[in-house]
Amino acid sequence: MDQWLRQRNFGDLNILPFKVVAYDKTQSKMAFFDSSRAHDFVFISGTKMRSLAKTRESPPDGFMCLNSHSSLYYNFPRYKLHKPSKRP
Repeated sequence: MDQWLRQRNFGDLNILPFKVVAYDKTQSKMAFFDSSRAHDFVFISGTKMRSLAKTRESPPDGFMCLNSHSSLYYNFPRYKLHKPSKRP
């Protein structure tokens, strides 16, 4: 990896490894992804969350805290109304 970064002019950039987290359907909460139980996990994207807010649906229990979901749920329509228009 270090050689790959240097070849692309990233210098001594140090990329830290991280564990992937996804929604564990068997535990109804976010958990570290376990590839041996891949069928038990769901990756919920930001696009999916915005879609749920737009259609006034709730995410799975345990996906996010109630206050965060409530904020997204109630403020999404207002955000869409006041979103700046794209300039040509």
